[in-house]
Parts: sequence; C-alpha cells; structure tokens
Amino acid sequence: MGDNMLKNKYIVAAIIIMILFLNGCRNQASEEQVIIETFTLSDLNGQEILVDIEKPTILTFVDNIKDEEQAQISIFRNIYPLVSEEIEFIIIGSFESAKQISTKFEAYKEDGFEPLILNDETGSVIKNYNIKNSPTTLIIDREGVIIKRTTEVLTEDRLLDQIERLLSEQIA
Repeated sequence: MGDNMLKNKYIVAAIIIMILFLNGCRNQASEEQVIIETFTLSDLNGQEILVDIEKPTILTFVDNIKDEEQAQISIFRNIYPLVSEEIEFIIIGSFESAKQISTKFEAYKEDGFEPLILNDETGSVIKNYNIKNSPTTLIIDREGVIIKRTTEVLTEDRLLDQIERLLSEQIA
C-alpha cells in the first residue's frame, strides 16, 4: 500500500511538472516578437508602395469600410492632428473598388487626415500576418515589432494611451 501511495505521488508530481512546462512554453510563445517585414502593395492610384516601418505605426486592416471600420477610422481621424508627426497611419484592405474607397477618403483629406491607404488585392499581406477579422489594428514600434494587436475598435482614450506608451518606450 505504501508503494502505491509513493507511485501516486510521483505521478502527481510528474503531472504538475508537465503542466508547468506546457504553461511556460505557451507563455513563451505568446511573448515571441513578431516583426513586420518590408512589403510592397499598391496605393489607390495603382502605384506600387514599398512599406518599411521606420517610425511608430498604427497599421489597420479593413474590409471595404463597414460600420466598425468606419468607427475606427473616425477615431484615427480625430487623433491624427495630435500625433501625425510621431506616428505613421497605414490602412490596408482588399478593396473591391479602389475608386469607391478613394471617394470615402476624399472627405477626410479636407480635415488633413491622409493615412497611407494600400490595396492588398491578392491578400498576401493579410495572410502573412494572419488577419482574420476586420478591423484588426497592429501597433508597431520603430523597429517594426508588433507591440499590440487588437480586433476591436480602439476608443480614442485607449488609442492615445497605447500611443503614449509606444512613444515613451521609444524615448527610453
């Protein structure tokens, strides 16, 4: 009977060690840095644009500017004047009609909001960064490391908080 209790203790100990090990591996995997590699996409005029992250960037993937995307872009538009010198705004989509999207953004230009808008016709960048929901926003530091990924609409306060953290880390 004593041998059975000892075996059970070893089994329990082995299970606990496995759980701790697997949990550690899971945490390590979630902490791995994803770096945005240089890529080329077309702007809405069909001109090829090389994207190479050199300053903090808000990169948002959208799908034909539906309600949630429109809400997120409106928030970007509101804070753009406050941070446009320090932060790059890029919007990427697989737009059905570049003209239709361009028309929607013409009104924003009057307010001075001019993000880089790129069309991922083939979906290669969308696939490369595993974008499944729209909008998906990536907050990227100047080295191209994704420091935040979200699939929900960021409020102005949350976005400004993220930008403040991003910029303070850039100074440190």
